[in-house]
Amino acid sequence: MVDLDKIYEILGLQDHQNSRKVLGLKITSINTPALSSLREIAICIESYYLDQIKDTQAQVILTTPILAPKISLIRSDIHLIIADDGRQALFQLIRFFGGLIDLKGASLGLGTSLGLGSIHPTAVIAQTSYIHPTATIGPFCVIEDHCEIGEGCYLQASVYLSKAVQLKSFVHIYPHAYLGERTEIGHHVVIGPNAIVGMHGFGLDAKGRLPHLGKTVIGDHSEISGLTAIDRATLGVTSIGKGVQIDHLVQVAHNVKIEDHVVLCAQVGISGGAVIKNGCVLGGQVGVNNRVEIGEYAQITAKTGVTKDLKGGTVYAGYPAEENKSYLKRLAQMKRFFSKNSD
Repeated sequence: MVDLDKIYEILGLQDHQNSRKVLGLKITSINTPALSSLREIAICIESYYLDQIKDTQAQVILTTPILAPKISLIRSDIHLIIADDGRQALFQLIRFFGGLIDLKGASLGLGTSLGLGSIHPTAVIAQTSYIHPTATIGPFCVIEDHCEIGEGCYLQASVYLSKAVQLKSFVHIYPHAYLGERTEIGHHVVIGPNAIVGMHGFGLDAKGRLPHLGKTVIGDHSEISGLTAIDRATLGVTSIGKGVQIDHLVQVAHNVKIEDHVVLCAQVGISGGAVIKNGCVLGGQVGVNNRVEIGEYAQITAKTGVTKDLKGGTVYAGYPAEENKSYLKRLAQMKRFFSKNSD
């Protein structure tokens, strides 16, 4: 629990209201206005929530300059924390109350060391592997030969590390994840449950599946969600850069190169050898053809099919992918055409 002054400190704001009316209040969490208790901050950064203000139990509301006067007309007895960027303030509080930042606002991440430094007796660990004294290995984990587990790493139940896997520091791996041979995981990486990183890819010839002799490298501070698969390179490296966020059910094929701070939403599929440059965002169910390059900071809307190289700094949609403005214009023309001819 924290007091209101600490909330203002976290958000980098000043208290311009008379906060004595809530003096001594200890804040436990945040919630919607309808579900907030006396000790929770109600979040009202969109007009959608105004209807919930009248009956909220919250004594404090986080809102924006536009909505603050409207809230005061409904409930003048509530203390308002007013943030110019309501979404950013919300994200800061989510991270704080979720335990992802400390009271000074320094990012810790899910890969933070639990400080346990223990190995469960049911874990199976090859004698040739190294486990840092501060690492935690959960029940029924399997660690094959020549693996290196760094400082503060935490492997939950039934994680499987194949030969020569390297985990740097503060890696957090959720249950039932599999890491294939020679996979290298950077600092403060999170790997979700049932994720598969570094298994052989789907390379085929007339005789069947080809061996994959390369490796997979995941950059620092990246997060790979559950049920995602990242294939080992046929030769060379399948690489994921720093600060990459990958949603559930994503497929990244062999020899793909994803640069830094890329976001891949659910059910994205990236074919072998494709290159996704820095800062790109791919919406849900985007498909990317093999050996295609997507330029820096491109945004690909949901269900788009990328069949050729795309320049950066542009929003794309449709199949095959085209600039969003032309795509929407063409849809409008088609709609007018069919409405005229429907009779």
